[in-house]
Amino acid sequence: MQKPITLATPPEECYTTTSCLNDYLTSVAESLREATAAAVVGIYLVDRPTGRLSLRGWVSDHRASRESSAEPRVLGRRGIESAELSPATLRDFMHAAPKSERIASPIHDGAMWSGAIVGVHHDGFSDGAPALFHDVAAQLAAVLGKVRIPIGDQLIDEDESSIEKPSDAIPGHGAGEGIAIGPALVVRSNGDTIKLTEKVEEDRGQALERLERALVDTGTEIESMLADTGDDFYDVVSLIFGTHLLMLQDDAFSGEIRALVRAGQTPEDAVQSVVATFVRTFRDLREPRLAEKAHDVRDIGRRLLAQLAPAAAERLDVAGHIVIVQDVLPSDLVRYSVERAAGLVIIGSALTAHINILAQSLGLPVLITDDHRVLEIASHTPLLLDSDDGCLLISPTAEQLLDHGISQIPDSAVERVFSDDTEPDARGRVTGAPESPPVDRPHAAAIGLSVAANVNLLSDARRAVVEGADGIGLYRSEFPFIIRNDYIGEEDQYRVYRSIIRVMNGRPVILRTADIGGDKLLAGRDEERNPFLGVRGIRFSLANRELFREQLRAMLRAGHDADLGIMFPMVSSVDEIDDSREELARCIDELAARGVPYNSSPRIGAMVELPAAVVTIEAFAERCDFLSIGTNDLIMYLLAVDRTNERLGELYRSHHPVVLRTLADIAHRIGPAIEHLSVCGESAADPMMIPFYLGIGIRRLSVAPRLIPTVRRVASSWDESTASDFANEILAVPTLREMDAFLTSRAHNYATEP
Repeated sequence: MQKPITLATPPEECYTTTSCLNDYLTSVAESLREATAAAVVGIYLVDRPTGRLSLRGWVSDHRASRESSAEPRVLGRRGIESAELSPATLRDFMHAAPKSERIASPIHDGAMWSGAIVGVHHDGFSDGAPALFHDVAAQLAAVLGKVRIPIGDQLIDEDESSIEKPSDAIPGHGAGEGIAIGPALVVRSNGDTIKLTEKVEEDRGQALERLERALVDTGTEIESMLADTGDDFYDVVSLIFGTHLLMLQDDAFSGEIRALVRAGQTPEDAVQSVVATFVRTFRDLREPRLAEKAHDVRDIGRRLLAQLAPAAAERLDVAGHIVIVQDVLPSDLVRYSVERAAGLVIIGSALTAHINILAQSLGLPVLITDDHRVLEIASHTPLLLDSDDGCLLISPTAEQLLDHGISQIPDSAVERVFSDDTEPDARGRVTGAPESPPVDRPHAAAIGLSVAANVNLLSDARRAVVEGADGIGLYRSEFPFIIRNDYIGEEDQYRVYRSIIRVMNGRPVILRTADIGGDKLLAGRDEERNPFLGVRGIRFSLANRELFREQLRAMLRAGHDADLGIMFPMVSSVDEIDDSREELARCIDELAARGVPYNSSPRIGAMVELPAAVVTIEAFAERCDFLSIGTNDLIMYLLAVDRTNERLGELYRSHHPVVLRTLADIAHRIGPAIEHLSVCGESAADPMMIPFYLGIGIRRLSVAPRLIPTVRRVASSWDESTASDFANEILAVPTLREMDAFLTSRAHNYATEP
């Protein structure tokens, strides 16, 4: 009977340091080799970004060579998915002699494959060997569940690339808008240490002096980045990098680094040790909201190491590149935009509302794909990312470039030739010719159409003014929370809202309270089985009243001299409106007692997004000064179609007969209050829907700032009579199939061209 193996607890350092973990795995492999008299034992772990198996621990006897057995750093064919791991699969990847007996035991914790232990025995394993391999694999799974390898982004080795020029474009889901062209930059999280080529000879005083210089230089670098951001994105960028500056000044962080240097560690080792401790602490708390905090610490660590050892630390210059990366946080989108990336390819993420909307506001072309081959693209390979068509072209041909409106293939990653009506900006982003200035349209003026803007960032508000918006019809106040991945206090909210209101210079502004939930889930909230039907929107605010009051006070203060509206999202009952109004009244009393400037009589509104709101629309109108139809969610709830589910895209239609009849019913039953009824969903900018809205009497639309000229142009083709006739015709169409045919036959009536 084979003697059991009990694995020793690894040193604490092995939970955070790649080299220590590899040494530990090698010692485990040696224990197995000795116990089973194996010729070779190798331990492979799954590299999550690529799904490949990487050799991490390896031992052999005198009869086996590394070249002839299991030495390849990446096992087997490229692109193996972790779900494919099995003993049978792994045996196919072994490189031992045909007569040798092989064992492959997967490492998994019951929910996720982590890797495998493989063994080769030239004379055949004993009967008890498979059970021993299995037992050690189970023990390893428990150890690996605690491992954290946190710091740093590292380029994929160019010699690892297996993609040169696929015949077809890599498909995905586009977010943001436009086309980006530039060289590839593939990054992934990998390791938390740097290896110094030359050890710095210095005493402790010199080491402390070098550390202090690095702390100052890192702060200067971040302040410079903030200054270079400009006014447009300062609101959100300051939320991210302002935290980094505070962290550099925090004695719990920088003070601990100094203490380790005084104790004899090098500044590089001290930084890495403190960062690893902070990251491990955040992650061991198992609080999802702290993922962003760990992310902040890692970023600060990377910047400090780059100042301390610029030759050894990897500096990622993303400017002008199309960055290919695993899942990202919302703050990463802001970070890459500020650092002037041309575009972003994200592997393995679902297209959520906040990623899409944030990318649009940042003007960052984004492609989301589950094709892991993009991680094997060699650095500097020319790429074309088309977020509108949802595809990535690798080393695009001249014909492919022409198909995307670019006249010549770039001679290099720097030389790019574009057609007369497309220009690359400094980041390598391609935009079309600028919109012509808004023109007075007789029908649009006669019909009394008001076109406001949907705003997420300060940059959106500035563009809204340029495009001639009649105001802000929807400001999504949850975006500062989502970008920061945390709640922000009253003062920070006040500054953000105030900057938005100032830009609008007297135009009406509607601030919507935070719509947290659904696919705009804020980390730190409890997981819900179905977040779209859970504690979302106004339910969340009323369940967290102190946070709600902070937000209401910030809005009232920010709009003290403005034409201010405050709107509540995802309202399902009159009771929720009444409760929200009571909270607002309480906040007004509190601000009056504080003696600070505030708006004492804001207009109060609600979103119409739920079937329950449609049924009680008359009561909603009685209690609100205005209402806004959020068609994005209303369509989803009416048709029971998840708008983030790509397989149901054909069913999610704004012109579905059920949706059209529901919208017409709202407009009819609301009566005179229709004057204060708007539409703020994506369908408000749909050329097929604009005449319908006009025809049923809706005169207020709120759209993305870039679409304001298009909406005005389409509306100018319709007067009250023709729009009413169109609405009656389209309402008479009974089925979705017939609706598609009807709209195709009438396509010329809603052309977007001038």
